[in-house]
Amino acid sequence: HSLFVVVALTGLKLEWKSPPREAAAVPWRYALAQLAPMSLVIAVLAGGVAMIDPLALVWLLPVGLGTAMRAQNYLLIPEETKSPTVLRRAWLHASQRTRPLLRAA
Repeated sequence: HSLFVVVALTGLKLEWKSPPREAAAVPWRYALAQLAPMSLVIAVLAGGVAMIDPLALVWLLPVGLGTAMRAQNYLLIPEETKSPTVLRRAWLHASQRTRPLLRAA
């Protein structure tokens, strides 16, 4: 946000590209390769915390608990369990526009 404010104030040109909005399947091998370094860092940090004060890990438990609860669809707002009608209609229209038109011969 700060960058956009500076650009607006100075008049510099900034190209902004919208990120992809549709989800795509991610192969497990790719996901593991991308997440392994971060997971290793988290495991090392958790080990360090456990060596200093094992009870401190209890304070970190809500993060994992929240993730597990979300996976079971607990504590979600309605928009997270069922998309709003206007979005579902937009997705329907978008999918219809991307299908090739079939013409009767």
